[in-house]
Amino acid sequence: MDRPMPDVTTGIGAAALKASAAAGPIAIFVLLVGQMLSGETLAIRVGPTEVGNAMGMAVWFSIGAMIIALIPNILGAMLMGWASARNLGLRHPAAWGLVGAAVMGLPAIAIDGAGSADTAALAAMGALNALVCRMGVRWASASPTV
Repeated sequence: MDRPMPDVTTGIGAAALKASAAAGPIAIFVLLVGQMLSGETLAIRVGPTEVGNAMGMAVWFSIGAMIIALIPNILGAMLMGWASARNLGLRHPAAWGLVGAAVMGLPAIAIDGAGSADTAALAAMGALNALVCRMGVRWASASPTV
């Protein structure tokens, strides 16, 4: 019995690279939002030197985050691309976001507990990173969620 070939998934490498490049800014954004929502105030004096130092540190942080995120993003994009080629429901961006949140959030729940702000931040980073990755993946046959 002949089985139809699954759709060919394209753009996985480029999508994983874009998601890895976005990992640093996403992490900085999520950490800043988490700090603002925590209600804790940081009373520090900020001058031009401190702003310049913070910008330089953000660049180095983004480079480090890209290096750390590259392998997980490649593996995740390959796995989700393969699964999405076989199941149309997994092509939806919400599925990618949920998988990204689970991959980052579940280990954090096991270590830190479900109510932790750090766990929520890691889950948010995983979801946003997976959504950036999903933006670049395409399949040979068009479907409503592509």
